[in-house]
Amino acid sequence: MTEIKILNIELGDESGIIQLLKETWLATYPNKEYNITREDILKKDWGSKERFEKWKKIIAENGKNGVFNFVAKDGNKIVGFCQVVKEKDYNELKIIYVLPEHQGKGIGKMLANRAISLLDFSKDTIVEVVKYDKGAIEFYKKLGFVKFEKGKGHEVSNGKIMPTIRMNRNS
Repeated sequence: MTEIKILNIELGDESGIIQLLKETWLATYPNKEYNITREDILKKDWGSKERFEKWKKIIAENGKNGVFNFVAKDGNKIVGFCQVVKEKDYNELKIIYVLPEHQGKGIGKMLANRAISLLDFSKDTIVEVVKYDKGAIEFYKKLGFVKFEKGKGHEVSNGKIMPTIRMNRNS
């Protein structure tokens, strides 16, 4: 592992982000209790032109409308991704993903710190986490988040929904 750098996303990062999301979803979200399988995750449109174009648009609009995106790079490889949003009444830490083989090395914390540094500290910050992702829940607790309500859930594929919880961090 070389020195990890936290950078703004830029055009050309699309494929790396999509691959990172696919790998982390496959490693994290299959769950027998909620009938979420690897096959369900693989059915998502990971390699579609639409998904690729969506990411190009996200990258082009980075920093606009209160949405900020960062990547963690080990050399040229994307090993982490984070998105944070400044809403009117609150902040939302939307996404933090780190490749499984790079977890536990402080990369998620580096991404979170970068994102949180941009937020309006007069407002609370929320994050929605998959209910059975104990590692993520513990990670957010270490950042000062506490569980406060049931989330909206997150669709995988075929109408299957991963249950989520919302966590809050007071300013």
